[in-house]
Amino acid sequence: DVADRIIILNSWTVEAARDRYEIPRSKVVHIPHASYLGVYPPPLSRVEVRSHLGIPDGLQTIGFVGAIRPYKGVGDLLEASRLVAGRRPRCGVVLAGNTSALAMREVDAHMPHNLAVFRRHTVLTDSEIAAWVSASDVMVLPYRGILNSGSMMLAATFGVPVVLPNLDHLV
Repeated sequence: DVADRIIILNSWTVEAARDRYEIPRSKVVHIPHASYLGVYPPPLSRVEVRSHLGIPDGLQTIGFVGAIRPYKGVGDLLEASRLVAGRRPRCGVVLAGNTSALAMREVDAHMPHNLAVFRRHTVLTDSEIAAWVSASDVMVLPYRGILNSGSMMLAATFGVPVVLPNLDHLV
């Protein structure tokens, strides 16, 4: 009510938020979520990045890189990875980003024991972000409720395929 303008990163934000609150269209300014191209340094070669992170050559990696919070569904990702590993034994998980205490409890509760998980739970430097994303064969972002995704844009920036929930405003 007190804002003169409301900046949204996703053109679907007003519709996606409608069930929770009303955003007056007269106050909305849409600034599309930018690419990170040129923001993060190019990583080392994929072989060098994986070697540096201790990820074996030939391991197929499912990645989640970015702030780890409960609403982002990391527990679901770990459960699904456990199922995938039952069919694809050369599978692992890359999990990196600043992790809230609540999210860490979720990660620990869902940690699969049938596959390798390579992780770093801290604020990442720019070069670390580039490395962890580049070490992923696919990024999986099983969000439970989200309007935009910086991690999705990171995946696109580094040419890593991404799996998203079927939400119109993300697809």
